[in-house]
Amino acid sequence: MRLITKWRHRKRGTEYIVLTATAGAQCATGPINEGDHVTIYQGRDGDWWVRKTSEFQDGRFERIDDAGRS
Repeated sequence: MRLITKWRHRKRGTEYIVLTATAGAQCATGPINEGDHVTIYQGRDGDWWVRKTSEFQDGRFERIDDAGRS
């Protein structure tokens, strides 16, 4: 089941859709490590992004409703 929510980056004002609450990372090295929870989201331009869920939930993004208001 997909859970779709809309979010806005507070500083840039860019809007995104999040397709799942979190996913588990599987990687050997890097800023994202094996077992980290990540948020997968898509910009209006169609590009996909992955960010640690802790960063996504640290206040950089705000959830918005369908009308575009928080």
